[in-house]
Amino acid sequence: MANYCPNCGGPMNPNCSYCDSRTAEAKKSVISAQLRKKLIIYGVSALVVILFAGLGINSLISHMNDPEASYNKAEAYFKEGKHDKAIKSYTSAIELKPGNIPALCGRGRAYVETGEYDKAIVDYTVAIKLKPGDIDALIGRGHAYSKMKNYKAAVIDYTIANSVKPGDLEILFNRAIAHMNMGYDNQAIADYEAVLKITPNNTGVKQILENLRKKQKKK
Repeated sequence: MANYCPNCGGPMNPNCSYCDSRTAEAKKSVISAQLRKKLIIYGVSALVVILFAGLGINSLISHMNDPEASYNKAEAYFKEGKHDKAIKSYTSAIELKPGNIPALCGRGRAYVETGEYDKAIVDYTVAIKLKPGDIDALIGRGHAYSKMKNYKAAVIDYTIANSVKPGDLEILFNRAIAHMNMGYDNQAIADYEAVLKITPNNTGVKQILENLRKKQKKK
């Protein structure tokens, strides 16, 4: 049914000022409705983005505050040979969880790789105080002492480690080297013989033993 204008008496007439104003108002109403619809859509979309962003930030913050995540990141850096980055991540893990023995030992290993033996010894010593007899800390500190040519201290750590884990190949082999560097050939021979019992086909150890025995005969 046609709408009749009270001014001109006919249907909407573009030449009538009253009709024209009504048409303009109708257009504005349509545009306003469209704008409101778009604003609602945009508002909902923005809210969804904000919510997801908030969740993402919370997840990131949670990840940053997770000592295990920092430790795993450090381990990955260490395997890649990125020892400085590994040290930073191990440090984060320690700060987030004081007394974190695996992180202390990990940072100790990284310090040994960067030649910072004093710092390595400090980390390993803290770990040993927290957990006396910790095998990784004892072996690690023994390695650090050996790198510093403090073979006597290294032998002590390796010996304690051997009492905790008797017959360990790594412990025996490294203690043999430390004994040999100290000139304690008999002790070195005993350790190498123990290594040879575990790995009887180890030609390298056989050669070292042969050389040590020849050296003893010349004395």
